[in-house]
Amino acid sequence: MSIETVKNEVNDFLRNVPFVDEKIASNIKNLALKEVALNKDIGYIPLDKNNCTPVARENILTVITDKIFTFENDYKRVKGKLKQKIENLESHDFDKEFFDVNEKKEALINKKVKELKDDKNYQATKKSYEDNLDFYEKMKLENNNKPPKKHATFLYIIGIVFVGTAEWFINYPTFSEKYVPFVAMAFTLLAAAIFAASSHYHGEFFRQLPLRISSKQNRNERRYDLLWIVIITISLVGVLWWVSAARYAMLYEEYRPLIESDAAFLIGGVDSVNAYKSELNSLVFQTVFANVLVWFVGVIWSYLIHDKVPNYQSVYSSYLKATAEFNKKENQIRKELISTGLEFDGELEKIEKRRIEIKSQINVLKDLEDNIDHHFNSTKALLLTKLENLLVMYRMELCQVSLNNGIDKIGSFSTKDYANL
Repeated sequence: MSIETVKNEVNDFLRNVPFVDEKIASNIKNLALKEVALNKDIGYIPLDKNNCTPVARENILTVITDKIFTFENDYKRVKGKLKQKIENLESHDFDKEFFDVNEKKEALINKKVKELKDDKNYQATKKSYEDNLDFYEKMKLENNNKPPKKHATFLYIIGIVFVGTAEWFINYPTFSEKYVPFVAMAFTLLAAAIFAASSHYHGEFFRQLPLRISSKQNRNERRYDLLWIVIITISLVGVLWWVSAARYAMLYEEYRPLIESDAAFLIGGVDSVNAYKSELNSLVFQTVFANVLVWFVGVIWSYLIHDKVPNYQSVYSSYLKATAEFNKKENQIRKELISTGLEFDGELEKIEKRRIEIKSQINVLKDLEDNIDHHFNSTKALLLTKLENLLVMYRMELCQVSLNNGIDKIGSFSTKDYANL
């Protein structure tokens, strides 16, 4: 039975108010006369166990109690259907429906997760992430749990470029005097690059020297580091000698007339020549000092920028890259799982809507149940009150008629006492 059908029956019941015919009240005297006439020969009026006379029972009590009985049967019938409908609606096991759908959802998601995480590409990415993380954590421990120094890469590049640029201005005039412009620029760039690279590697090497020569470092790595720094140092010394020699050759050409001329010997003798040579060497030394100074500034800059743990920055960069790749894979899995979950979320949403709808229907039906209870109780009380009033009216009228006709006994009561029941 549909809810609308039940609601219609309830509304019909609520509109049903049993009618007590007003003719009963207006016919009370005639009924009393009839009662007296039927029992005048025996001299008293009989009563049943409820102290009701036969005529009152037939024409008042039975008529109204039949109406109450019919009304009560209608009430029980409608309420029975109402309760049955409420029980049927309440029997919906939405918790089980939610559980079943969520169980399917979880099973499918777990299967999907296993498939995605068993993928070789994912496994390789995960292993790379874990290896890089482990390596980074070990290096971080060696660095007293401090992360790599945070600095802008371009600042470090600017420092190294400064070394190269300064070397250019120091050495280009020397090479430009000796070679054609193109060759001079090429040699100057080569020398600047070697000075800049040397500043970088020497600063890094000295900053990380304790660990580079420690037993923690792999033997082959130690050999490689030492070999590389030796090569860099030899290159530095070589380019410094080359630049100094070129500077000396250039200046010597300028001082040749003063040093090798007979006039120099005639004017100042050996002391004068030595003075010119000393001045020449001083100028060459200034060039060497300027190159070494710029190189040393670059070494200090590199020393301050680098961490004390070798390759810490590169390991950290590799760790960040591996982390980003792994997170990308994890996000792909999460998106896949969200997509899978959405298939079930729609079904769960439908169940929730039905649950809310049925709960609303139950509340409506329970309100109707309260309404029919109130209607039944109030109407029944009204009918009983009406019945009691009619019986009282009939008793009073019967006693009066009985006394007028010489009947002084009604049941086991005197007529006067029966009137006062």
